[in-house]
Amino acid sequence: MTLPPAANDGSTRYGIEIGTVGKRDELRPLWREFLTNHAALVAGLQPRRILAPDKKWRLIAGPFANAQDAEGACSLFKKADRPCAATVYAGDAL
Repeated sequence: MTLPPAANDGSTRYGIEIGTVGKRDELRPLWREFLTNHAALVAGLQPRRILAPDKKWRLIAGPFANAQDAEGACSLFKKADRPCAATVYAGDAL
């Protein structure tokens, strides 16, 4: 996992990227799908949205205390055949 340099200063919160959509208004339905079909995976997590350089919207969930916790959560998502990548917890509230 590649994190920005600021990730080492102790102030960064970590998250997981759990979805990518083409339009901002597709994020809420995606989050609702997780709440409905994968509630145990997202229990206690808060959704964020961020517009990536490729102009696609990313669904970020978190926060996690450290990168290891984020990676651990991702392993559970992957076992459920859901995409996941540890990242920085950033973006706007969904």
